Amino acid sequence: MITPTKLRINGGRLTSETVIPDRRIELSWAIGGEGRQSGYSVAVYCKEEKIYDSGFVKSAKQSCTINCPEIKSGYEYELSLSLRDENGEESCSNGNYIRAALFEEWDAPWIRPAEDMGDAVIYFGRNFELDNTNIENAVLHVCGIGYHKATLNGNPLSDHRLAPSISNYNKRCYYETLDMSSLLKAGKNRLEVSVAQGWRRNLGDYLKHTKDNNASFFGTPQLTAILSVTFEDGSQMRIVTDEKWMCGGGKTVSSHLFDGETYDARISDAPKKACVITEKPSADTVMCPDLLEPIRVKKTFNPISIYKAGDGYIFDLGQNIAGVSEITVPEGLPEGTRIVLQHAEMLGEDGDIYVAPLRGAMATDTYIVGKENPTVWSSSFTYHGFRYVKVSGLPSRPAKDFLRGLQFYTDIDSDSSFRCGSAIVNKLQEMIVMTERDNIHSIATDCPQRDERMGWLNDASVRFEEMPYNFDVGRLFPKIIGDIRDEQVDGAITCTAPYVFGNRPADPVSSSFLIAAYMSYMHYGNTEIIREAYPSMCAWNDYLEKISEGGIIPLTYYGDWASPKDCCMGSARSALTPGEFMSTGYHYLNSKLLATFADILGMSGDSERHIKRAELVKEAMLSKWLSEEGRIATGSEACQAFALRLGIIPEGMRENAAAIMNDAVKNAGMRLTTGNLCTLYFMEMLAEYGYIDTAWELITREEYPSWGYMMQNGATTVWERFELKKDPGMNSHCHPMYGAVGKWLYTHIAGITPTEAGFKNMLIRPYMPKKLLSAQATVDTCRGDVTVKWDKSYGKTHLLVDIPSGSEAKIVFGGKEFNVVGGTHVYTADDKEG
Repeated sequence: MITPTKLRINGGRLTSETVIPDRRIELSWAIGGEGRQSGYSVAVYCKEEKIYDSGFVKSAKQSCTINCPEIKSGYEYELSLSLRDENGEESCSNGNYIRAALFEEWDAPWIRPAEDMGDAVIYFGRNFELDNTNIENAVLHVCGIGYHKATLNGNPLSDHRLAPSISNYNKRCYYETLDMSSLLKAGKNRLEVSVAQGWRRNLGDYLKHTKDNNASFFGTPQLTAILSVTFEDGSQMRIVTDEKWMCGGGKTVSSHLFDGETYDARISDAPKKACVITEKPSADTVMCPDLLEPIRVKKTFNPISIYKAGDGYIFDLGQNIAGVSEITVPEGLPEGTRIVLQHAEMLGEDGDIYVAPLRGAMATDTYIVGKENPTVWSSSFTYHGFRYVKVSGLPSRPAKDFLRGLQFYTDIDSDSSFRCGSAIVNKLQEMIVMTERDNIHSIATDCPQRDERMGWLNDASVRFEEMPYNFDVGRLFPKIIGDIRDEQVDGAITCTAPYVFGNRPADPVSSSFLIAAYMSYMHYGNTEIIREAYPSMCAWNDYLEKISEGGIIPLTYYGDWASPKDCCMGSARSALTPGEFMSTGYHYLNSKLLATFADILGMSGDSERHIKRAELVKEAMLSKWLSEEGRIATGSEACQAFALRLGIIPEGMRENAAAIMNDAVKNAGMRLTTGNLCTLYFMEMLAEYGYIDTAWELITREEYPSWGYMMQNGATTVWERFELKKDPGMNSHCHPMYGAVGKWLYTHIAGITPTEAGFKNMLIRPYMPKKLLSAQATVDTCRGDVTVKWDKSYGKTHLLVDIPSGSEAKIVFGGKEFNVVGGTHVYTADDKEG
């Protein structure tokens, strides 16, 4: 019997908090169990009343579109999916709930305090009476920018952190839809929404280093909300933000995303004043439901040690995380005692925390003791990147359980996993996953600790290839694509999105714009995001063509950024790989991707245009940089690998070009010389052109520069640079870009690569280094788990592949090819053939 599993709606996982933006639902599913699907049926219920029934549909297709006009704003609905196998047996998946967003026009005003309250958290409140408690539905649609937290009668409406999702507030503001039904009571009720500045006004010294000196969407914190209650008799109550709301300060007297929070428990409920209605952030601002998975606490870390340092005590969590410290407030402390929590990734030689790499970020939270104190406390509207916490202000040494680390991030963990026979590589995989978790907070940030934490697009061109293997980015990538489009002007995109720092136009290596769309298509079968973003992606590539000179892109900022120090020129720019070469190569890649997108959309004329542009760019690159023996540009590891990855080197020269690439490693003393982008390409091309053992030596290396060198120096997350540095420049110890190699572990060591949208078809081709005896991986796909396990034992190489029902695969193993359908497949070959 087969069963429906891993249900997805509109490209993302179906969870208990899934919100739908309209009455049209794209539903897809995986198939569990043994057998093949012969048909399906879908029903939608509202409080046990069926409002939609597809009837039985004879089809092997694992997706369908539901158009249900009966769906109403804010209501919860249950989806029931039944599958029928080839023998006529049926199984059903129930208990799948979704909630509708606000379908009507957003008509609630924006409100703010009459006077600017600076860094203080603003507490907005509204009292209302409830006589009728026979409630059919009650929801709050709410958006406080930068971050909000809503309570009803003192009870939190969710466990979400840093809500709503970050955006350019001048373009779109995301609102949450929160259920209130169970918390309403007869008589007086109080709705309160606290709002902190977050990214609405994240002022700091870092702005001095960007040409615009300010983000266009910066402003004062403000709130808009709609409370909607429908009673069983059909009557309704509706409350919106207006002058009837009161607001003022409270116990959180300051809150800053980089600097931290100060909470003063001595303050009682401060007097509140009437709010004033204010303009929405801009005339162009559109209200959008927040469809992204929420940020929430996912793991708690207890300290592994505590010791005295300077005027305080150092708590070591043993792991670099992004989040906050939670403390147990000691009893009996004098009122006014200031407990100061200072966060950092590193220690100095004296054992005290080392904060220079934080640059302008204070990363400090302060709790001021009052007469009445909560049992536990943590800051609410900030986060830090840290392993160490220095606690000062206590009269005596605290116990180890005084403090815990709360790690939180956008809730997109998947069931994917990778493990092999190398302890170093297994540790690297753990570090990659932890680094990504520390940098997913409704945008994919560069680092969580210093005064930055932005969605850099240059790093992401390889990072976005790795992320779908370790996380479910079905909702995150479309959201990021929206962020990029919101910042686009005359085709030019920006270095960061939302645009706070950097330049417009972005470095041309920012093909992450298109790669996010392509990964969404290949991993989840999402064609809609390609359809929506296609004109914008074309405009970016057209902009690059406009500034090109004879097919070469002269614009470069970063290129193959941050290679080992002796491979750089002054800054972190590569001295071995020309920036123009990288920029032009990504223009070629864009053109090839756009041709693919045009084919997907059935636009053959456009496809031909993009292919023609790609060929012109390729010829320009070969004319400028290729020598007869297959050397391209400087012949560096990066130059050779990037050209081979792009496929621009003439076929007859590729083997020699790969040999030059491998020789470049030997000439460098078996060391990496690649930067943030080409390191992944280099590892891939070494494997694909017969040098898997070279690649394996590099990834298991423990001497500088290597991931193992980071581990030898205590790393628990991936560094920004290979160097162990103390200066306050580029010295993040939690940076995802060199974690992009995690993709290579899945696609080359385990050998799992989708070849058709949504993993309908895939290639299984593991590369097996001589010094590695075993590897296994599972990729959590939209069609079900794909598992590969191989080992060398007893003179043979054994391969096990498990493919979900409804998918197909080409398996390359032992010098042979096998085309298979869903199920478990086992093969054996001699070691020399494996």
